[in-house]
Amino acid sequence: MWGKQIVILVSFLLTFCEVESSENATEDCHEFAKSEDENSMKDYSGYQVLKIPHGLDRISIAFLSKRVDFWTSPYQNGTDVKFLVSSDYARDVKKYLESRNIPAKVLIKNFQSEIDRFEGENEMMLSGPKDTEVHHFMKRSTIWDDIFGFMMTATGSRKPRKVEHSVKGNEILQKSPRVITQRLGMDWFRYHRLATIYTWMEQLANDYPDNVKLNIIGITEEGRNIVVIKIGGGLPNRPAIFIEGGIHAREWISPATVTFIVNELVTNPANRDLLDYYDFFVLPVANPDGYEYTHTEDRMWRKNRGQSKTILNIISNCKGVDLNRNFAYNWGEDLQFLSAKGGTPMPCLETYIGDKAFSEAETQAIKNFVLQHRHNIVAYLAYHSFGQKMLYPWSHTKDKVPDWAELHHMANAMASAAFEASGGKDYYEIGTAADIQYMASGGSDDWARGVAGIKWVYLIELPGKGHGFLLPPKWIQQVARSNLAGLRGLVTAISRTLPRL
Repeated sequence: MWGKQIVILVSFLLTFCEVESSENATEDCHEFAKSEDENSMKDYSGYQVLKIPHGLDRISIAFLSKRVDFWTSPYQNGTDVKFLVSSDYARDVKKYLESRNIPAKVLIKNFQSEIDRFEGENEMMLSGPKDTEVHHFMKRSTIWDDIFGFMMTATGSRKPRKVEHSVKGNEILQKSPRVITQRLGMDWFRYHRLATIYTWMEQLANDYPDNVKLNIIGITEEGRNIVVIKIGGGLPNRPAIFIEGGIHAREWISPATVTFIVNELVTNPANRDLLDYYDFFVLPVANPDGYEYTHTEDRMWRKNRGQSKTILNIISNCKGVDLNRNFAYNWGEDLQFLSAKGGTPMPCLETYIGDKAFSEAETQAIKNFVLQHRHNIVAYLAYHSFGQKMLYPWSHTKDKVPDWAELHHMANAMASAAFEASGGKDYYEIGTAADIQYMASGGSDDWARGVAGIKWVYLIELPGKGHGFLLPPKWIQQVARSNLAGLRGLVTAISRTLPRL
């Protein structure tokens, strides 16, 4: 055990503090060893986003993996490779690409300016439009029509129950005060802080006690609650859909989309047919600490805020585990020290897999909740960004699950509904991660299928609209609304495969 850790530690030091011709070698080591106690928002001035052609060889991938943040997979053929590079590395990276005759195009010259523009747009939408038409879905056939073959109006005159009392005992789900929600309100014209999201969830539970229940399934490293909202209220032991959002902190469109779906399921009578058939277990923010950190310290932070306690982290003192590399399915297998995306044992890298499988409170909480309800959960959906892809298992290998054709066919129902709802703007590619993205081990999707035994498992990469992780708030409603349509298309199709209630 110790021998293996010493070998990894030596590799760690050689990887990041190697004596090489780079002018920044000394600064590189200092950067990784730097304390994270500094209380200022990380400045991305001088950082650039570059685009290069696909078809990189392994030597080039290894070189770049230590120096850039890949935004698209360097392994996938047919797709340009985009990455973020710091001002410290930009010169070396460009020189290397030139020496290998790899053409590079600068997409964003100063990334901090892009962040400033994004934050400015988000702040402009503080209150949202005052007189806005509610765009509920038009009349359509319901899930019951597909099952029983008779017509039922999904947009009839039935309205949500009016609740004259509030449920006592709903605790504040987050440490921040209610005044944030009272001042801002919850809407989908802008991105919101965690306190706003949690307080809104509490209000839904108060206003719709027959259909909405909150479950605190765990507590994070920094003391924040991990909260699942259950939507439903019919007979027990009904089929259930589990929805995971925000497992990667910087992917703000994920919690925004998932909370929009929650709001529509609860408040829009047009979706009542779904609640009459399914229970929905929704985890809007799977990574509360990381999500808050992106609002206060580092907009591009990906991981949670846990800290490795192994010998590997003695020198670096780095924080954070990639929660989507921390699930106990193929965890830590077939790793490469310089792997850009699939997972790494190096604590300072953004895809750090953790000290052991389920080492983090967030992944433990998801595991325990899903296993508790595994006999009812028929689908597991994980929303990420960015890429406009719908992935099904496996992610850790090029092999496919035996029923991959069924999963591919069912994904078509989701993708086509989302495409139509977006007005033909959002086309989603369908396939396994190995086929259309990159292989990765320890993900929630593979675990949900391989351990929890859930058949219909999908990871949805939401659109970036040319802005990557900084999707402007003006796109929130279109992306969220089209994915609600996709969800309806999927669960309606799934219902045809299930026994009639």
